Amino acid sequence: EIIWTCKKQKRAPREFKKRPHIVRSSESLYDIAQKYGIRLKSLVKKNRRLAEQGVKVGDKVRIYWSKNRTVQTIAQ
Repeated sequence: EIIWTCKKQKRAPREFKKRPHIVRSSESLYDIAQKYGIRLKSLVKKNRRLAEQGVKVGDKVRIYWSKNRTVQTIAQ
């Protein structure tokens, strides 16, 4: 389990700009937010469709987005 002792960011570091996270077995959006140290609220906001339908193994989750641009979810 990952425990963050510092404030979480609104988005992942720039190195993840072109690499979405591929959901693995038993992962939730909360787990993904914890892994990258970003706020769950921000992740849900930018991946709204996945948040509403639930994530499935193999789904692609955006973890990085530019500040002024709306990003739509990439789902399989």
